[in-house]
Amino acid sequence: MTSRKLAALVGLQAPGLSPQSICRLKAKWPEEFTIWRKRDLSQKRYVYWWGGRGSWVYKTANVLDKLRKSVQKKAQDDLHQAGMAETREEVIKAFNLFITKYPAKYSKATDCLAKDREGPGNGGED
Repeated sequence: MTSRKLAALVGLQAPGLSPQSICRLKAKWPEEFTIWRKRDLSQKRYVYWWGGRGSWVYKTANVLDKLRKSVQKKAQDDLHQAGMAETREEVIKAFNLFITKYPAKYSKATDCLAKDREGPGNGGED
């Protein structure tokens, strides 16, 4: 995995996350997942809402891949705002800001993001 892809997945603020660290963490995940799956949720109330956030990391990586490296850090910060938005209106506002901030010169990146603005739950396709 390239450092750019790793940074898109875990952020640039993850110093010391080497391939060895990732392998060590991956070895622990099955045990932690088993414990997590068996926890008692009988007294908890959760609402599951699918809004595409599970794929947001991959979307961010795809958009950043279409930008010059010198612009990627600022763009990642801008995309993070959309990914962390709590309401649909905040997501749309962050999308629109990104699209106006990185116009014609980066049309592949803005087009990639714009198609998600009309995505699931927003009146568009998957």
